[in-house]
Amino acid sequence: MLLVVVGFVTLVLGILEYGEEPLAAIVGGQKAEYIRNVAGAYADGVIAPDVLREASEQAVVQTLTEIRGVGRWTADMYLLFILGRDDVFPIGDLGVRRGMVEIYGDMSREEMVEKARANVEANDAANVEFRLGE
Repeated sequence: MLLVVVGFVTLVLGILEYGEEPLAAIVGGQKAEYIRNVAGAYADGVIAPDVLREASEQAVVQTLTEIRGVGRWTADMYLLFILGRDDVFPIGDLGVRRGMVEIYGDMSREEMVEKARANVEANDAANVEFRLGE
C-alpha cells in the first residue's frame, strides 16, 4: 500500500510540474485537464484520503464531484478501490449493470439496487454468524 501511495504522490507531482501537454499526448486534452484538476485537488488537500476515509459516502461523493471532471462513477470507484468501501454499489457502471443482467436477467436499475442491498445484508448476516461461531 505504501508503494502505491508513493507512486501516486510521484505521479501527482509530475503532472503538476510538467503540465498537461505530455499527459494530453497520452489521454487527450480534456481528460488531461481533469487529471490535472484531481492532482491539484490532491496537492491542495481537497482530496485527503485520511479525512475522506472517515467521511460518509455522501460526503466523499460531494467532495469529489465538486472537482471539475469527476463524476459519480469516479467517486464510486474511489470509494471502492481507494477507501475500500465494500458496501458501495456503482449502479452507474455499465459493466456492473451488464453483469447483473447476465446473472439475474433483465431488471431495472431500482431492482438492481434492491438486489445488491439484499446481497449485502445477507453477507453481513453470514459474516456475523461466522464470527460468532469462531
